Amino acid sequence: MSRRPARTAVIGALVGGGLVAAVVMARGDDNSTDLGLQPAAQVSSLQQGCGQWLAQDAAESETPGWCAGLTEWMTHHMGATGMGPQMMWGSPEQMRASCRQWIDTDSSAAGTLDGQARCDAMVDWMNGHMRAWTGRQNWDDWMMHGPMMGR
Repeated sequence: MSRRPARTAVIGALVGGGLVAAVVMARGDDNSTDLGLQPAAQVSSLQQGCGQWLAQDAAESETPGWCAGLTEWMTHHMGATGMGPQMMWGSPEQMRASCRQWIDTDSSAAGTLDGQARCDAMVDWMNGHMRAWTGRQNWDDWMMHGPMMGR
C-alpha cells in the first residue's frame, strides 16, 4: 500500500512539471509569434513602404540603404527589448518615434540629411499612401488585417 501513494506522488510531479513546461513554452511562443513573423511579413512590409517613399523622391536617393538600416535596427531592437510590432509601428506616431529613436541611436543613419525630417517625411508619405504600398485603407486596417498580424 505504501507504494501506491509514492507512485501517485511521482505521477503528480510529472504532470505538474509537464504543465509548468507547457506554460513556459506557451509564453515563449507568444513572444516568438510577434518576432517570428517579422522578417517574412512585418518588417518586409515596412521596408517595402519605405522603399517606395525613397524611390519617389530623387533627393532621398543619397542613402539607398536607409530603409534596410531602419528595418534592421527595428528587428534588432525588438529582439533585444521584447518590444512588439504594435509598440514599434502600431500607429504613424509610433512609427515616427521608432524612426527617430533609430536616428538618435545611430548618428550615421541619416547621412548628411536631417534624420528627424526624413523620419517625418517617410511616415507622412507612408500614412498618406497606405493603399499604394499595403493595399489597405489606413494604418489601423494595415495593422489589423495585413501581414502585420500574420494574416
